Amino acid sequence: MDIRIEKRDAFTICGYLIETLATDESYNSKSIDLRNKHEKSLCENNSVLYGATWFTNDEKLYYLFGAEQKNAAGKDSVSIPAGLYAVATVPPNMPVIQAWVEMWEEKGLPSTGYNYIEAEKCFELFGENTEIWVPVMKSV
Repeated sequence: MDIRIEKRDAFTICGYLIETLATDESYNSKSIDLRNKHEKSLCENNSVLYGATWFTNDEKLYYLFGAEQKNAAGKDSVSIPAGLYAVATVPPNMPVIQAWVEMWEEKGLPSTGYNYIEAEKCFELFGENTEIWVPVMKSV
């Protein structure tokens, strides 16, 4: 999987939120169901959609599926900070979950010379191509 490093400005995603425990094994199916349920209505107004994932200190796992919005805030929104991101384009015939697995393998993110910033949010971008975006910092 080819990975590039890109600088990105801050932005906000508004949409539909799943909140669960990090130990909930049904998380992947819940996030896919959420995306399938709301994709059509979101696509009517937006050509690019996002799926953001993050953890909290109390072992909660969040997935928000939505679209970029200006100056939005609320429970069903998440701010993505400006910074450096490792970006991988998902091949058209590869399931997104498989691409995530490959992102973390030795030939993925570890091969770039950058480390994942655990306190930040990862996201998927669904547009002309599907991309995975992971916040990173240069390895020391």
